[in-house]
Amino acid sequence: MDWDEAAAEGATALVEGRVDDAETWWRLAVDDASGDPDELARLSFSLFNLSLVQSQAGRFDEAEANARQSVAVAQRLGEPFHPMLGTAFFGLAMVQAEQGRRGEAELNVARSGEILMAHPGLNDPLIAEVLILAGYIALERGRHLDAELAFRDGCAIRARLYGDDGTDAASCALLFGQLELARGRPADARRYLNTGHRMLESGVPEGHPLQAEYRRLAALLERAERSQTP
Repeated sequence: MDWDEAAAEGATALVEGRVDDAETWWRLAVDDASGDPDELARLSFSLFNLSLVQSQAGRFDEAEANARQSVAVAQRLGEPFHPMLGTAFFGLAMVQAEQGRRGEAELNVARSGEILMAHPGLNDPLIAEVLILAGYIALERGRHLDAELAFRDGCAIRARLYGDDGTDAASCALLFGQLELARGRPADARRYLNTGHRMLESGVPEGHPLQAEYRRLAALLERAERSQTP
């Protein structure tokens, strides 16, 4: 099996949540690309995806090691603004954010954004995710305006690419709901969460992670609303 087949199978398994299968395929992709010095971009991309899989499985030490290797390989491409380098920095930022290492994650997501935004168009889907991760880190660090601006820019790109409904739009509604909760504005949070819930009910499977995120935020909102009741 060649790299294209392994990468395609790995991407499908990752989207479908088949973590073990995804890891198997991305390891095969890493092995295939490792044997060719002219395939540095493919090797970096394979390591990036392998890191994503391991992070989803909660194996953060392995995930970070592969994310750092993805960055190192991408740097060997010799282009400081190569899109693969921006992708690799994004992968490293995600692993660090998952571990609560917000300072390091913020630095690397900024590096990623700087590189990817030099190549708009083809990289727009990833730019949207970079902006949303930057917003989430800012939210966790209490910088609510920075979070709002990043969420708005990232969600605007998502809406342009994917439309105003579906999982991406529902995810954005929940992000803004979480932001308004952090600001102490339960009425505005309720409006966003209701919007997100309607989108989730319109076709997102019950087992989807966004369903659990909605329930988590709804419980927080109920507590906030009760605390404001005279």
